[in-house]
Amino acid sequence: MINRRTLKKEIVFSGISLHKGLQTILSLIPSKNDNIKIMRKDLDKSFLLGEQEVFKSSLSSNIGVNDCQIGTVEHLFAALHAFRITDLIIEIDSPEVPILDGSALLFSEQIASTGIEELDDLISPLQVKEKIEIFDNDKYISIEPNTGELELSYEIDFNHPKIGKQDFNIIITPESFVKELAGARTFGFLKDFEALKKMHLALGASLNNVVALDESSILNETGLRFSNEFARHKALDLLGDLYLKGIPVCGKIKAKYAGHNLHHQLLEKILY
Repeated sequence: MINRRTLKKEIVFSGISLHKGLQTILSLIPSKNDNIKIMRKDLDKSFLLGEQEVFKSSLSSNIGVNDCQIGTVEHLFAALHAFRITDLIIEIDSPEVPILDGSALLFSEQIASTGIEELDDLISPLQVKEKIEIFDNDKYISIEPNTGELELSYEIDFNHPKIGKQDFNIIITPESFVKELAGARTFGFLKDFEALKKMHLALGASLNNVVALDESSILNETGLRFSNEFARHKALDLLGDLYLKGIPVCGKIKAKYAGHNLHHQLLEKILY
């Protein structure tokens, strides 16, 4: 059992959303109601985390109920998971979380500087008694018991000269998250951009919030933040996807070529 946690004061973020391309204001408001509540100001509707559906996507994680949804939550939720924030009001004025710089760095830095308040009530983290494995052709994800800690290992293999085979391993703490994982940015390929726009996706994408690659190189002038930034970002997405019910996870997780859909499947297996 661990103490429930909230923020010491409200934090406000603003910026464009990755897929909708909308200017968005997101507020994280302290709460002591034993839940995380999502409020869509533009709809005047809300839902509680844990009572929603997960609308699966290969590109992002989207949650909600039929008339109240919120998209691309994984970077924000990775930060909430790393800091084990269990009590919060997430207030937003559009259907998608702002992408900021394409990572969770700004979320985590603001949470760390604002501070955490530990509450008297307790919550039991999600744990498994025996190993769970999910296979999907060459894709794989598993979790096994690991008392008190969440350890993530992620392996990727992209047929691109700037990516190739990469792996990353981390034991999640607030400190390790900020230093090693939060800054890893989302990435995409120039060859896919026009097709995504025709699907009304990636409308807010730019070199300010995506690591972009053409057939042979990275287009961002500043280059990469980590030599294996692509694998780290996949681990970041996994950490966020594991928090779609608002309950911290303990265990040792290995993922290989997985992605959002397998992340979601693993969470369901852990829950049920």
